[in-house]
Amino acid sequence: MFKVRKTFIVSALIQDASITNAKIGSYIQSNNYVAGKAGWRIDKNGVLEMNSALPGGGRSVFDSNGIGVYDPNGVRRFAAGYKP
Repeated sequence: MFKVRKTFIVSALIQDASITNAKIGSYIQSNNYVAGKAGWRIDKNGVLEMNSALPGGGRSVFDSNGIGVYDPNGVRRFAAGYKP
């Protein structure tokens, strides 16, 4: 029986997938991600940014220092965690 150990794909479009485990080299993000504006992103340093799907919504950022919640103008309205 032939078994493929590795497959390298430069680009792929997959409608639906089930992945048990994954290793991400740099970041994973939604297809509509715009920093501070739309979508979500998790980077290799553990920073998670989630932007509101609602018009005029804010964003939340989780990192090694804690959590920050920002209004639509980018003003931090709430913070919790380590303060260097």
